[in-house]
Order: sequence, then structure tokens, then C-alpha cells
Amino acid sequence: MDCTAAREIILDALLEPLDAAQRQSMEGHLADCETCRRFAAVQQALDARLSVALPAVRVCSGFRKSLKQRMRRDPLSAWPDFLPELAHLGGCSVATGLVVFLPPLPPVSVILAGAAFTTLTLFLQAVVRGTLEGLAGDA
Repeated sequence: MDCTAAREIILDALLEPLDAAQRQSMEGHLADCETCRRFAAVQQALDARLSVALPAVRVCSGFRKSLKQRMRRDPLSAWPDFLPELAHLGGCSVATGLVVFLPPLPPVSVILAGAAFTTLTLFLQAVVRGTLEGLAGDA
């Protein structure tokens, strides 16, 4: 077992008990690795301090069922993931179409500029969205 896997198991063990094979493998690694022993000690001490400072929250027995019902009724969850991109393309298309009729620029220049702007901002939107989803996944 390497140290990365050991640290993940140490953190998992704070939430739920390890099975016999994991426990034996972990004890073998901790016997040989001072760094992971210290990591485990720090995590256990931190967990104990947090458990005292922040008692476990108790919810009523119907909470989970009520939450699932509310999630099913939520109209936002039914919206497709591509809706922001669709709104972006629609807005840029309407703006470009309106500007075509305004002088003094020729329509071909306006359409090309609008297409370039739409493509650039759509790319930037995709980058920002990917970054935010990556950050949400790390949390």
C-alpha cells in the first residue's frame, strides 16, 4: 500500500469502520511508515476535537423522504445542462441581427464580428463552467 492510498483509508476510517482486510493492510503500512502514523494521529485528534466542538446534527425521521419529494418537484432540476449555452447563442444572435440594420457598418462586417464575438465568449463560458465544475467536484 502506498501513502496516498493509506491516507485515503485513514480518512475513510473516520467515517465508517474498516473491514478486516483494510485494517490489516493499514496496520502493516502504519508499522513501517512514520509519516502516515503522524498523519493518522493528527486526523484522529482533529476528528475528536471537532466531534466535541460540533455535535452531530439530528434530523427528524421523515427528513430524507421529504427532501427526496422536494427534489422531484424542483423544476430547475428538469432544465437541461446546455441551457446557458443556448441562452448565450440566442442572445448573441439577436444582438447581431439587430445591429445589422443599424448604419454605418456593412451587414457582412457586423455578422462576421458577431460570429467571432459569439464564438469567443462561448469558449470563455465553457472554460469558466469547466473550472467551476472542477472546483465543485474537488469539494
